[in-house]
Amino acid sequence: PTLHDVHAGQALVAQAARLHPGHPIKIGAQAHLQRFYSRFGFKTVGDVYDEDEISHIHMVSAMG
Repeated sequence: PTLHDVHAGQALVAQAARLHPGHPIKIGAQAHLQRFYSRFGFKTVGDVYDEDEISHIHMVSAMG
């Protein structure tokens, strides 16, 4: 199975929320994953930017 098949991304986001309850979690996500992170309450902050020739977006969530 791949990491996608075992839902590794979901597990990592959930673990971050458990480890840092009530604290905002800030990420620089690849732009095409914006919808994935929005499912966990992340909101887009700012504009798309280029990192290593890949479009990224800053996102933040106050999980916990």
